[in-house]
Amino acid sequence: MIYANDIIQAYRLKFFFNRFHMKAFVLSSDMAKQQTASVIHFFSIGQFDVLIALNEGYKPNEEPELKELAFVINFDLPSSYARYKQTASMIDRQDGAVINLVT
Repeated sequence: MIYANDIIQAYRLKFFFNRFHMKAFVLSSDMAKQQTASVIHFFSIGQFDVLIALNEGYKPNEEPELKELAFVINFDLPSSYARYKQTASMIDRQDGAVINLVT
């Protein structure tokens, strides 16, 4: 799971992964609830390799529910510490990690 701050950066990452034959999908809060659930389901069963989500204001009830994540990569750091803690809490495994890319 990779987080980016804007939609343009998210699609740049998607195209980058596609160049290496890795299937990636961009998840946005603009998507319909049923479509979001479908994307998360297909990611969970391994239909694609990378899920890219936006560090945007999901409503508390509509935050994507992902289970058994090993790694969360913050390509762009979240704008608040609370949001960072929320993304870090998505890791469900003891050997998981959060990776922050900062320039």
